[in-house]
Amino acid sequence: MRQRIPAFIVANTGLIQTAYSGALTTTVGDLMELDAIAACVIGDPSLRGGRGTVLGVIFGALIMTSQPNGMTLFTVSQELKLIARGAVLTVAVWMDVQLSKM
Repeated sequence: MRQRIPAFIVANTGLIQTAYSGALTTTVGDLMELDAIAACVIGDPSLRGGRGTVLGVIFGALIMTSQPNGMTLFTVSQELKLIARGAVLTVAVWMDVQLSKM
């Protein structure tokens, strides 16, 4: 049972990605690792060890997905999108370091 749930989530993700893009290639999902790590960092847990919550990670994922979508609506160039994404991650790590000092 435990292995069926992750497989179900992965299968649904593949179907949603195919429906979203209209086609599926082997390069779908490239560079999404940074988004996943950033969602976890923004979501709650400390980088030096700690416990996060599922809701925190979902909140981080919403931030990391709404940022590029919003910037697409404002027709921001791809380079500025990547810079903004990196800035958000940098601020999240900086805040984690500052909060862990307290």
